[in-house]
Amino acid sequence: MKMTYAEIQSRHKVLIAIGQLALPRKITHAISRNIVRLEKEIKIMNEQRADIADRYAKKDENGQFATEQVRQYQLYLRIR
Repeated sequence: MKMTYAEIQSRHKVLIAIGQLALPRKITHAISRNIVRLEKEIKIMNEQRADIADRYAKKDENGQFATEQVRQYQLYLRIR
């Protein structure tokens, strides 16, 4: 299943909200497992995004990221 980074984040937020509800134990366990899986993927993707931005982003004379022009790219993740 392919999901964009935005889809992963939105589904993670929804699962956290559902996890707050009083549900049967099996369902709560399944939700918490999915939350943990998504959190791992989000962490990996954030590290990769930071690494890519650090390597290829334009920087000003102070070494900070130049914010003249902002581009967004969709990253796809295949979850099996």
